[in-house]
Amino acid sequence: MLLGITVQKPNSLDRNSKVAFAMSQKNMALDLSLFPETSSINNNIKRVTSKQDAINFATTASKSFGYNIDSNIIFTLANKSTKSQLFLFQNNEDTLGCGIVFFDSKNNAGLHMIGTLPEGRGKGIGKSITKTLLQEAKNQNANYAVLNASAMGEPIYLKFDFKTYGEIETYELIHS
Repeated sequence: MLLGITVQKPNSLDRNSKVAFAMSQKNMALDLSLFPETSSINNNIKRVTSKQDAINFATTASKSFGYNIDSNIIFTLANKSTKSQLFLFQNNEDTLGCGIVFFDSKNNAGLHMIGTLPEGRGKGIGKSITKTLLQEAKNQNANYAVLNASAMGEPIYLKFDFKTYGEIETYELIHS
């Protein structure tokens, strides 16, 4: 099991021999009053409702992010939580992307696990998923959408006019 810590950048952990840099992400937010209403829905995007959907989501997220996602947790989250909505991008029987929108107690929307399989990248799938999550947030009258953007996802979010509000870095603990 990998153990890691995530801290705000700048920090001095790069000089610490007990940790190794893993990744950097940008903290981004969008004022949803600036997001236009849209009626165009991508027919390839569907909500996670069934056990098979949860398995497809977990498999896609695991391959997209490089760590294991438990389909039982995804199924429970999709069917028991009133604060989250989970989506899949499917082309015929192939699941190529996924994403979650979570609504907090302050009426903000957190966008999570927006992932696209390598064979689906560069085809607008991440953009379609992000647009769906933003539309759901707007439909729920959320004030802001927030996320942590990877280097791969950042260009998509900038096209939606997300603004950057800092950066975080994740480090893995080195076992000696």
